[in-house]
Amino acid sequence: MLRPAQARLLHTIAAVLFVLTGIAHAIGQYAPSAADPATDAIVRQLKTARLAGASFTWWQVLMCWGALYGAMSFLFGVHALAVTRSCAHDPRVVRSSARVLAVAAIAQSVVALFYTTAPPAFFMIPAAVLCLIAGWAPARDAD
Repeated sequence: MLRPAQARLLHTIAAVLFVLTGIAHAIGQYAPSAADPATDAIVRQLKTARLAGASFTWWQVLMCWGALYGAMSFLFGVHALAVTRSCAHDPRVVRSSARVLAVAAIAQSVVALFYTTAPPAFFMIPAAVLCLIAGWAPARDAD
């Protein structure tokens, strides 16, 4: 059985993992990579190939998705921290927020593993476990 302070700690750690996921994704997406002729050829093709009937390229779509993934992960974490703080760490709010974070972390982990892009799951699986415990473990009153 968890005390409210323990649930809050687990929730806070999970929210920080979301923030770190967003930061790590931004670094990974925008950091220069090692030169590889095969990769350079693919990137050149993605940067020039336009979607049928669209004014944008495949590269723009991939960069948009990547930027959104990083931003949304970062903002999920910041939102969770801000909401629980502004509600004076009300245990009901912490549990509710932990449940939403658990669903988000599980979804991100499943998608990352399905597409064999494991790095986000390194952050999201621990976040999901912490949120599942904080959101659904039996609670007890503070001592």
